[in-house]
Amino acid sequence: MNSQSSSGLTVPQVIPAADLPDDAERFDVVVVGFGIAGGCAALEAARSGARVLLLERAAVHGGTSSMSGGHFYLGGGTAVQQATGQKDTVEAMVRYLMASTKNPDEQKIRAYCEGSVAHFDWLEELGFEFERSYFPGKAVIQPGTEGLVSIHGCC
Repeated sequence: MNSQSSSGLTVPQVIPAADLPDDAERFDVVVVGFGIAGGCAALEAARSGARVLLLERAAVHGGTSSMSGGHFYLGGGTAVQQATGQKDTVEAMVRYLMASTKNPDEQKIRAYCEGSVAHFDWLEELGFEFERSYFPGKAVIQPGTEGLVSIHGCC
């Protein structure tokens, strides 16, 4: 039976695992949200041998990541930055994200920035293709397929 929480939300009944029927599906990992983070978490869990259930409330995968126009910030010296002659460092990336984030958590931002090149390399190992080209102009979305848009120097 469901119950009502103090906030007015309906809380589903919790069923002990021992009470589940023998033919109930069982999972090692449940990931909620199929955006870029949830997709990556589910993939790594599955690659590690876990049986994974990935839940997404929207009609399609992508979460809010699908609204990014394909842009996400991987910097600190990625292969695209190196190939196009664009200098970037972990410190420059930290400064930019600290300046452009409403309530920045420096420890989390620094951890993300320090792992950024490894994140980029991991995505390429999975088959993501980042074009080794640079769009030098200003645009919300670059008109071509350039793999790098500069954001430094704006803050």
